[in-house]
Amino acid sequence: MHAWTLQHVSIWLEDASANEIVFSHALEWAFRLHVPLRVVAITHPPVMDKIKAWGETTALRGVALEAHLTVEKTQAAIEQFLRTNSLCVFSDTADTQIEQELLQRSSRIPTVCQLHCANTFTPIDRVLVLCRDADLRAEYLESAARLCHALETTPIVLILAGSEYDAELKQEYAEGIFHSRRMLADVDFVIDRDPGQAVKRVVSWRRCSHIIVPRSSEASDRLLRDLSASVSVLTVPDAVSLDMPRRIRSGRGILPWNRLEVIEPITATEHV
Repeated sequence: MHAWTLQHVSIWLEDASANEIVFSHALEWAFRLHVPLRVVAITHPPVMDKIKAWGETTALRGVALEAHLTVEKTQAAIEQFLRTNSLCVFSDTADTQIEQELLQRSSRIPTVCQLHCANTFTPIDRVLVLCRDADLRAEYLESAARLCHALETTPIVLILAGSEYDAELKQEYAEGIFHSRRMLADVDFVIDRDPGQAVKRVVSWRRCSHIIVPRSSEASDRLLRDLSASVSVLTVPDAVSLDMPRRIRSGRGILPWNRLEVIEPITATEHV
């Protein structure tokens, strides 16, 4: 399958008291990747006030805000949030029924990334790319390399291996992928029976703000539960590689945020 190109960052807004930290994370990624920020919102006056405030904030950073509005939770609204070629942003808890549904459905889409936000906002700085024995697929490493290149950061590639010999082989393979993208990467390896604790130690020692992990395994799910409260975790599909859009902004000028689309409810039986 050909590489897919990231086109927007998406967040779901239903409650006017929604966590501002989620918006801050989403805006940071949209700004750094030069893509629009898409908000799918259940409309009522407090939410509309929130969208206006967010529109002013995104405009100041030169990010286009696409507000897709619906008066009720419908399949049409959910499908707008889950559109392909997107990065869907979730809180570290994602504990409401609709968040759980969006999280589960997005995890089955091969052209969607998921950002699990830490419970405090930290700008993107040091990014750790996690690789276990089964994760060193070229597609996953190429996606991670392209993301880090677009973010203008030198990644730390952490290999969890069963032996030093195995780790050295995988280190050479990972370095080859990043060098083929003309990127430098700091490659570390750890031999540890407890990968969760190993990752935590490296994240703390290296002062990483974000972690990139493959989305395809139960081990990744366990790491998400362990780590997402303290560090933001981006899950990337590993079956097909991700590409970045060409930069569409020249400089960081202010862009209009008035691109609005109203999603009408489909039928009363399709409410979530």
